[in-house]
Amino acid sequence: MCAVIPAQTLYRTKKYQEVSNMHRRRIDGHVHLIPKREPGWIDPITQYRHDAYGMLRTPLGDRRRLPPYMADSAFEAGTLMEVMEEYGVEKAVLMARLESGVPEAALDAVKRYPGRIAGAVCVEIRREGEAQLQEWHSRGIGIVKFEMRGLNELYGKLEICDPAMMRLFGKAEELGMIVVIDPGPVAFPSYSPEQISTVLHTYPALKLVICHMGLPFYGLREHAGLYEKWRAMIGLGSCSRVWFDVTAMPDLFEEEGYPYSEALTYFKELLDICGPDRVIWGTDIPGTFRRATYSQMIEVFERCDFLDGQDKDKLFYENANQLYFNGENESEFTR
Repeated sequence: MCAVIPAQTLYRTKKYQEVSNMHRRRIDGHVHLIPKREPGWIDPITQYRHDAYGMLRTPLGDRRRLPPYMADSAFEAGTLMEVMEEYGVEKAVLMARLESGVPEAALDAVKRYPGRIAGAVCVEIRREGEAQLQEWHSRGIGIVKFEMRGLNELYGKLEICDPAMMRLFGKAEELGMIVVIDPGPVAFPSYSPEQISTVLHTYPALKLVICHMGLPFYGLREHAGLYEKWRAMIGLGSCSRVWFDVTAMPDLFEEEGYPYSEALTYFKELLDICGPDRVIWGTDIPGTFRRATYSQMIEVFERCDFLDGQDKDKLFYENANQLYFNGENESEFTR
């Protein structure tokens, strides 16, 4: 695996300035906020214990979701804005997880940074989810996210076409909200391109984003059945109401490491289906800071030799701006 280059070093070099094109407008289409908690705090929704140094204790085992140097295990809106300022990122889209306090933090960021932050929420599937969705929409949230792995950990076996889920998709369509689905790993039971296709046919006005490029991984082509399943997922990109965010490469391709050459071959397969108009760049920070710098997550796509300058403008800015910000081209960043 290639060594991770310190961000401050990469940022200052002439080579980085040339490769990254610091004049290109950018929207980070997939970031997370993590409110500050007291070490040992237990989430009343998930029962996960949040400890210092990025550690998360769950019924399925412990995992580190942040780098250990983030001792307070927090990533708040002010920190996100500092990262955006440092790397010339105009706007960001906050992707929620089903965690107490996170939707409120997203809404607060949307209000504090108008025009620069769009926010998504997750709702509790089994507990008045439609009413929750209506309430969040009335407060200015226009995106709802479904993270299938987390939902299955919480509710047990849950399919995308579960009746409770379908009612929420219908409510999102009624409200004009964008639906974001993280389908989970390709081998996961709820990973179902067929069921997402059913959702699209049932709700013909629904706009849908599939996270993390459909979650390919290093060595996927060596697993024929899983590769075909992933190919079916990206095949949904032939529908004009489907977008893919191109995010979390440092996690999905950890074994390969920067500059993620194999990851880019899967990205090329996706582009061959949906073209450059429905792909959205993002980083999935702060979790991806465990394995890459922000600079690297920009540079890997700036180096794509199969994208021209116009394609990169779409990937980095225009597609996300049109979908999540209604094409608004001015913000506090540009004034």
